[in-house]
Amino acid sequence: MRYINGLIGVALLFVAGSHVGKTDWIIWLPIYGAGAVIALSSLKTRMPDWLVWACAVAAAGMMFGYFSLFFQIAPHLRGDWIMQGHACSNLLIAAFCMIPVLSEYSRRMKVRQDSRTSVSEFSLRRLLSRFLPDRSPDQIRKPTA
Repeated sequence: MRYINGLIGVALLFVAGSHVGKTDWIIWLPIYGAGAVIALSSLKTRMPDWLVWACAVAAAGMMFGYFSLFFQIAPHLRGDWIMQGHACSNLLIAAFCMIPVLSEYSRRMKVRQDSRTSVSEFSLRRLLSRFLPDRSPDQIRKPTA
């Protein structure tokens, strides 16, 4: 997954760089550059919880932003738009490329949640084992109504 996200980050940097020199480069450079930064930051192995959460939100925002821009431009396209190398094809590709990046951040959030839960359950069991005697389920008296 790290190789895929690295490739996505480099590809988005390439797309952002391809707009330099065009008349509207000031618009497209930050749009694709932000996606590249989010994708490349997923290569960092250790990140604080708040940063993982922020990057996940940013990746989802970028993905929906790319789709939104695509669907705003799409009604004005001709039938052969994909063969012309139009900016719409870059937006559509970038939107789908953000899916593995978002998946990586959601995986990290799930792993951290599971590790916190297992550690807290383990410590709670350990704490309770000091105070409660070992009993089997048959020995526990059920409340009577």
